[in-house]
Amino acid sequence: MSSLALSFVFALTTLAPADSQISPKERTAWRSLQPAIATIVRGGQDVGTAALVDSKGQFLTHLGAVQGKRIRARLADGSYVGMSLKASDEPTQLAILQADNWIRSATPMIPVDGELKAGDRLLAILPSGLIRAEFVSSQRMGLVAPSRRLMALSEIRFEAPADSIGGALVVTPQGKVVGFLNATLRNEQLQNQTVQPIQAPQGQEGVAPMVKRAARAMANNLSQARFGPADMTVAYTTAPSSLQRALNSLLRGQDVIRPSIGVDVRNSQEGGALIESVDQGSEAEQAGLKKGDVVIEINGKRIQDQMDLAQAVMEQQPGATLVVKVKRGRALLTVPVRVGQKRSKTLASPGDAT
Repeated sequence: MSSLALSFVFALTTLAPADSQISPKERTAWRSLQPAIATIVRGGQDVGTAALVDSKGQFLTHLGAVQGKRIRARLADGSYVGMSLKASDEPTQLAILQADNWIRSATPMIPVDGELKAGDRLLAILPSGLIRAEFVSSQRMGLVAPSRRLMALSEIRFEAPADSIGGALVVTPQGKVVGFLNATLRNEQLQNQTVQPIQAPQGQEGVAPMVKRAARAMANNLSQARFGPADMTVAYTTAPSSLQRALNSLLRGQDVIRPSIGVDVRNSQEGGALIESVDQGSEAEQAGLKKGDVVIEINGKRIQDQMDLAQAVMEQQPGATLVVKVKRGRALLTVPVRVGQKRSKTLASPGDAT
């Protein structure tokens, strides 16, 4: 499905120094989590973080930190362990690593289940240590690079750290996984409506001009604020629903299934989502939707653009039925459309994702 949105990429953005102001209680919580955290090392550099997600030594990480099928990681006690890439999912850029001969008794971490509220405190784990963060919402939709797939995103605010934030693991103080920090918008630049430059890893493209324009519009809606002594920075992770769906499938080595009705759309000049094509045999075709139809309402909710349509579909489970109102020429039609599913192949190598 086509989209205009903030590009969700593995960001290697270096930001201004900040005093993280981690409280004693948060540091105590962090010490309890450390046995379940691994730092991915490549060429003598710390390039990412991984979280233990089951007792058999499987770790969740960001695909941008993985290069090849073998990974070297440092554990909290300073020892090193080899890991193998077991599975990865391009749309979410999540990957599962299997630690060699895992016999440690660390308690696995689990993903958040949607219980986060605006203002909830979080911790972001960087190679240099911790930074304070704050949950804003999971109401954003964005494009995940390099696949350019639409995904529900969680918006996170945090203090601008002194080092790179790309792929930093975000957790609750109770040790639940929120996601991995990605694209950022820098607060102090909002007055000029510009976007913090994002450098992608070699071989990946940067942010496209149309995506930059969309990001500026998002930045324009952010409030000026400070978080403790430092400037605020805004970043995005996959939303809890997307994280949970991908993780469950990756751990089983299965394809990740996402809701879909089988249409490609763009914004209509008159408002709504204009259908540009309908997949053959899809639920949309079976319901009678056609190229040129403009979707203006789903389940009684106004559809103002393609992002609204994408969110309305992705909030459903496969098998649900949507009541879709479309404009066809001068006629208004209301049709029931069953939500189908689209499979994203679970890949065994990041090289397979290109």
